[in-house]
Amino acid sequence: MKPLNPPNKEILLKQFGKRVKEFRKAKGLTIEQTLDAEFINSRSYYQRIESGESFPSLQNLHYLSKRFGVKLSDFFSDIKIAQKRSSVKGKISHLLESLSESEAGVAYRVLVSALKFKRARN
Repeated sequence: MKPLNPPNKEILLKQFGKRVKEFRKAKGLTIEQTLDAEFINSRSYYQRIESGESFPSLQNLHYLSKRFGVKLSDFFSDIKIAQKRSSVKGKISHLLESLSESEAGVAYRVLVSALKFKRARN
């Protein structure tokens, strides 16, 4: 099996930061209300986390999960890991992932028809 290219770190940090901000806002907290003397005690550090410029330590991540009332895994549940897809099969697979079930059905029928046409000409 061909190894995957590693995901883009900047994209992952941005997506993670967006999740942190979503959880904070869902709790109705300001940045100041999120800070804690023992863990995340700097507004600028916290803003770097939310903006995707920094990733918190495991201790700070645990603190945030408790502060927001979410599981650690919730920070990562909606993050899409975009892999570089250089092969045609990879590009097709990526495209299919973004389609609804009905759109995927149409794409499948088009692909089957195109393959039948190509094979008939050979």
